[in-house]
Amino acid sequence: MTNNNQFNVDVQSGMLTGVTIAGLFNPLDKALYLSVVNKRPFLLKANFENPWHGFSQAIVSRSISDGSYYVLQSQMTSLFDQHIKQPLHLNDWQNQLGIGLTAGSLRGFLINWLYAIRFRTWKTHADTFYSSARDMWKNGGFRPFMKGASATIGRDAVFGIVYEVTRHNKDENPSTQFARNIVSGSLAAVASSPLNYLRSMAYASSPELKALGARKVFTDLWHESKSCLTLPSKLSFFQRRFLIGYGTARVGLGMAAGQFLFDKMRNTLDQLNSENEVVSKEKRSLK
Repeated sequence: MTNNNQFNVDVQSGMLTGVTIAGLFNPLDKALYLSVVNKRPFLLKANFENPWHGFSQAIVSRSISDGSYYVLQSQMTSLFDQHIKQPLHLNDWQNQLGIGLTAGSLRGFLINWLYAIRFRTWKTHADTFYSSARDMWKNGGFRPFMKGASATIGRDAVFGIVYEVTRHNKDENPSTQFARNIVSGSLAAVASSPLNYLRSMAYASSPELKALGARKVFTDLWHESKSCLTLPSKLSFFQRRFLIGYGTARVGLGMAAGQFLFDKMRNTLDQLNSENEVVSKEKRSLK
């Protein structure tokens, strides 16, 4: 299969995976975001009101944002395996680190603006994804779409590195691989959780105002934690703020489900393309 054909297969598989995962997990994603920015318990009923709000209007953007990692992962795997690993004498874990770093960083850079609009829709209860985008442009021009960009790139880079390095070994058993992907996704979520918190705070700021810097956000968070007088209560405070628990479980399960769907769809499309190529060659030989 040519590189162009493989890219097309990856994009189709990523879009289908993205829209499926986004639809299944939209209620949890919205509730997690609202629990962070409003500083309230995750299981509060208010977090789950209108659980699929904005999804139908933003289905294309959701499929892109939720499926793009797998597309970049596949493309970077081909790039590193074919052109980088051998010339640079990388061992397996170094190769996976490079794949995760580049795939994660590129994903954060390319789709941060989609995240910014999506989270704005959730916060303001806007009627549509597009009305949120218009409001952001009207009140802040280009700036609101760039909010959280550095935090998103950093978060996705850290996530990609941890996820790719920890999920790979020689065991190809599907059930074992699925469980490993859950664990790897969960570990990646924990490692990147401080940057995820920083990103959420940036998205929550008003379009016309500049987002607070990392030092200010984490200094305020530290001062807030001082109300917790014991070590267990302080650890519990940061666990809630960084969504280590519910958020971790959601990410781990979402990554494993997405990886499973993407791999299945890509293999199916690869097989169909190969069969079509054989049929085309046979037809040409009969002419």
